[in-house]
Amino acid sequence: MRFRTCTLALGLSLGASTMALAQQSSSPSAAPAQPGQMRTVEMHDSKGGLVGTVQVRSTAHGALFTVNLMNMPPGTHGFHVHERGVCDPPDFKTAGGHFNPAHGEHGFDTMGKQHAGDLPNLHVDGQGKVIAEFHSDMLTLGSAPAMAQTSAGTTGQQAGSTQDQAPFSLLGPNGTAIVVHANADDYRDLASAGGRIACGVIKAP
Repeated sequence: MRFRTCTLALGLSLGASTMALAQQSSSPSAAPAQPGQMRTVEMHDSKGGLVGTVQVRSTAHGALFTVNLMNMPPGTHGFHVHERGVCDPPDFKTAGGHFNPAHGEHGFDTMGKQHAGDLPNLHVDGQGKVIAEFHSDMLTLGSAPAMAQTSAGTTGQQAGSTQDQAPFSLLGPNGTAIVVHANADDYRDLASAGGRIACGVIKAP
């Protein structure tokens, strides 16, 4: 009798573990991108002129951004991923707010979750050129199920199921956009970076 009781308990325990694993595997998550997968994003200014490229390459732990821009205003400029792959000049407002699928707060100085689209500032030299490289473990070129593409200032409005665990796919159904801002991002105030002066679309082929 004691042996039968232990066997039954062990069976129930294994069954519960199997169910838990099945539930975890069915939760939304980004399919991993193959390291080396790449998108070259053409960046255009408010007049539609080509000002360079941002190369986005998948890595084993996120996405690597290689920036090569010219004919930009010298100084420090905010640099973010925005939630829609639409870059209509001159103000690029069609790109929407910051890419923020986890409904975080803006800036590296936030105490909680930050926007997935928050990236470091660009520093443009006196000749209007900038070459920079950034890595983000919150972003990926892997595919993902339908997810909310929520702008930075909204809460509680979803366009589908929400994926709340990084990394987040840059290639969702609406695509995403890379935006350069007029001013420096102070990493706290959403409005600190000012207007949008260059934009490029990231979309699946």
